[in-house]
Amino acid sequence: MDASLLGVNNGPLPYRPDLGQGNLVVGGTSPTGMMTQFADPEDLDRLYRSMGVPGIRPNDLGGPWDLRCMFPISSSADVPDPSSTYEEIRDDPRWNWNASDAVFASILEGGFAPYLKIASREWISGVQQGFSYVSEGGAPVYVVEQQNLPDFCSNWPSISPVIETIGDKLALAIVERYNNASMWRESLTKGGISPPGAPLESATWRGVTNATVGVELQNEYNGLTCLKTGSGDTTTLEGWRQNCGGDPYVYGWKYWDGTPRAAHKSFVAQASAIKRRFPGVMVGGPAAGTGPGFGFPDAAGGAALNWIRDFLGTVREASLETDLKLMDWFSWHAYTSCVTGVCNNATTDCSAGNPRSMTGIATEMRALLDSEGFRETPMVISEHNAPFAVNGGNSYPGNMMGAAMTAANIVGLALAKDDLRIAGAYIVNGVDGPFIPYNQNSFPLFCTPEWRRGPSNTTANPSELIFSGRLVDNCTREGMNINAANGMGLLYSNGDKKPAALVYEILSQFKRIRPLSTPPAASDLPTSVVGFVADDADDAEVDPDIARDKDAQDSGAKGCGRVMLVNADPFNSSPALPPLSALVGSRGRPVDESIVRVKFIEQHVRSMPSAVLPNNICAAGTVQVFGRMAEAGVAESGYMLASGELILPPAGVAVFSGVCTSDAGTPRVTTMIFAGMFLLMTLIRSP
Repeated sequence: MDASLLGVNNGPLPYRPDLGQGNLVVGGTSPTGMMTQFADPEDLDRLYRSMGVPGIRPNDLGGPWDLRCMFPISSSADVPDPSSTYEEIRDDPRWNWNASDAVFASILEGGFAPYLKIASREWISGVQQGFSYVSEGGAPVYVVEQQNLPDFCSNWPSISPVIETIGDKLALAIVERYNNASMWRESLTKGGISPPGAPLESATWRGVTNATVGVELQNEYNGLTCLKTGSGDTTTLEGWRQNCGGDPYVYGWKYWDGTPRAAHKSFVAQASAIKRRFPGVMVGGPAAGTGPGFGFPDAAGGAALNWIRDFLGTVREASLETDLKLMDWFSWHAYTSCVTGVCNNATTDCSAGNPRSMTGIATEMRALLDSEGFRETPMVISEHNAPFAVNGGNSYPGNMMGAAMTAANIVGLALAKDDLRIAGAYIVNGVDGPFIPYNQNSFPLFCTPEWRRGPSNTTANPSELIFSGRLVDNCTREGMNINAANGMGLLYSNGDKKPAALVYEILSQFKRIRPLSTPPAASDLPTSVVGFVADDADDAEVDPDIARDKDAQDSGAKGCGRVMLVNADPFNSSPALPPLSALVGSRGRPVDESIVRVKFIEQHVRSMPSAVLPNNICAAGTVQVFGRMAEAGVAESGYMLASGELILPPAGVAVFSGVCTSDAGTPRVTTMIFAGMFLLMTLIRSP
């Protein structure tokens, strides 16, 4: 299993300790409540390493790496002159490096490869965001003013005019500081990086990790806002114009309030500046959002795909003109699963043919890149997680259902990694923050004003619409109520492990994987089930059981494997699956089911450690749980039917595990790790 798929957003420094962190059982608690304890960075380092984390993308940290905080601009008159030289921008006294420096140092000192999202602001709540549209001249017009919160960084007066004029110089100043080998030598040395070279250059990390190293420009600039009224059609371009208040991308979004064309040209300007001065620094982007929230697959006549096509075309043309490779990887985000529906009314399809599945999105993005001349450009999924709600309901991250979805997503990416040229993936988040109860900087997630056409307006032209209300008055306080219990991290703020953290620990043990063998073909499995065989037991350090088994080592154990199966359906058990020996295939050894063992993750109520919750409890996001390993023989575990066929429980990551036989025919049992969502793992080792 390629460790590059186990990256995380955020950490190892904790998120802001002055915000609410949720309650032990349900709901949120005030910042003075009992759940505001934070793990020490050294403890998070250790926990990250136990989960196999190779690299970190600092993101949405409540100040650090937020361009508003790093380079404050209080008014339009405060924007530097566009004719300012790079040196004047770099040496501007308003730069505030302290918080970002501390985060960067913690990443290096933990030995984690830096993947820096730069020159962008972080997520802000719907209240703070305000609401704007793009005028005919391309400038943002705010019809609802942005709001500033006490103790948080103030908003710039607008985003795109600043980025369009000095964004390249701002990005270059950030890269110059954080690629300075002498400045960060001590932190690199502490992290075990030798020799301690330029931190943002992959050469420094060669032999340490295969995680992506460099900088990512932009962040979800392709947000597509529809001011939906009624049930009118929005799949056609004309339907969108009439029912969403104007053309696609005419309204501002969290991170961008300008035109798509301006966004694409800004990427080119920043990438060009970095590549000319720091050719050893790899650059990627644009961290495009995907899924229905960004108009995929067919909103407004395919506007979402057209945004990416136009972006790729702009980068391609500029690369030819400058003779520079301006995009070393293409990045995108996905908060998705192969599950459609809620509770027991859900259907699950993890195949690449499902445009909602992770592999389906990756397949579509790969085809788009290939068609636009970027066949050799790899992809990075720089943000992903299971779907989440902020007020209870099916709030998947944090519980077993979300862990199973995450496992299915990563397994799907791992199997398709080479074919789709995937360079890495980063889950949101390693540790809780910022989407935690009572965080006014994050909630409410969205809020759009009401609107109506003026007397003479029949075309939904934003400049002629009448907007009513202010966001600060109209927004609901979703995410603040009693049902919002969980953040989106693998770990709670104090380091407690959620079920998905144990999934990462298990996945990090695999080194070499291959598709499930035939018969039957993997494609014959239910679409809710994905899996692989890991032929890695000849690397003794990979499997703790083998590493501790002197007899196995003395007899020369070779060719052992583990079969990992994931039932991504969070509510229903899988249909009967083929026997273990069929899934292992001809490369496996005879399997003695009578001695197969399974280790699996149970989810326990955090405030009552002895209480075990079933995996498929609906709305489990309203209860805080932690993951705990359990172990059983397959015969008594319920994972194998009398016929020898396998069956996985809801939200099960199954690793049925087998037996390795020695050359002399002496069977040796290999214990497997199984994760709470149920990773049944099959270990087949032959001494």
